[in-house]
Amino acid sequence: MQYGFKKLMLTVFLFLSGCAGSGIQYDYDRSVNFRSYITYTWADLDLSEASVESNPLLGKIIKDTINRILSTKGFTLKDYGKSDFAVFIRVASENKLEVRDWESSRGYHPWWGASGEDVTVSYYPEGSLVIDIVDISEQMLKWRGVASDIPWNKGSLNVRHHLVEAIAELFTKFPPPVQ
Repeated sequence: MQYGFKKLMLTVFLFLSGCAGSGIQYDYDRSVNFRSYITYTWADLDLSEASVESNPLLGKIIKDTINRILSTKGFTLKDYGKSDFAVFIRVASENKLEVRDWESSRGYHPWWGASGEDVTVSYYPEGSLVIDIVDISEQMLKWRGVASDIPWNKGSLNVRHHLVEAIAELFTKFPPPVQ
């Protein structure tokens, strides 16, 4: 009875953890006509979180993905000279708990008798990517997108996939519709 209750509680906890939040949020200044923006520049790329710093390719993945998306939306990157807006990037992370039940050693084995659970518990950094669009002439934030639930160290291909997917989803909301 005790074992069944613990397993039920673990299952409920893991299910609810997976349902917490959509992972993509954005907000913007509704008074701005984003169609007037044509050019952009990179202002800041803060990847100082230890879990992200360990993979120097993440900054390149983020910039390349955003450049590609903004280019397809008609925006032009300017490395020098006056631009309409600047892109700022920030990352943050926190440790998350991962519990894995391997279920391989349950039951009774004739040679070893009753066997116990084979459960591993580990922590991994999961984080958020914050993208700010700042009007250069006004020096004011005009659009912010946040992608959360990014597993920073779950394998470089997995991180790349999550980043590209999250950035693409965020930029479906940029530029926002004219009101």
